[in-house]
Amino acid sequence: MAPTILGSLALAFNALPFICSIPLLVPNQNNLGTAFGLWKSFNSSGSTILTVATGAIQDRTPTGVNQYDNVMYLLIALKAVDVFYGFVYHWFDMKYLHGVLRASERDRVKIELTQTEEERTGGLRSPIKKVTYVGIAVTCAIIITAYVVYICYSLGT
Repeated sequence: MAPTILGSLALAFNALPFICSIPLLVPNQNNLGTAFGLWKSFNSSGSTILTVATGAIQDRTPTGVNQYDNVMYLLIALKAVDVFYGFVYHWFDMKYLHGVLRASERDRVKIELTQTEEERTGGLRSPIKKVTYVGIAVTCAIIITAYVVYICYSLGT
């Protein structure tokens, strides 16, 4: 029961940093709705895939004392990946965003004051090709994983 409660709390707290960081990453506030919409769609897609995957794993696990072990292994593995992503986000922030996600309000205001009007009111930040390719690869991996889970689930029922 304790891992399930901790997992639920982690899921609830997982969204907070993203919700707080999106306005920092979008310099033109007119594009804020689009940015939140993109984040929400990716977040909902991941939740849907994870729900189907955990359901398929749970359906294949025999009932008994260890009936939740396989699902817990999956959730622990995903949380380990989340910890790794935390380091990647920090590195990305320092390398490409000049620490804007970790800057204090005072430092962020100083950064905004040094920006030109065009930089401040421009569209979304310029794309970084490497990051775009990694994002496309992760999206494809998620779609393939969802398809494989669906196929496995279909063959089992």
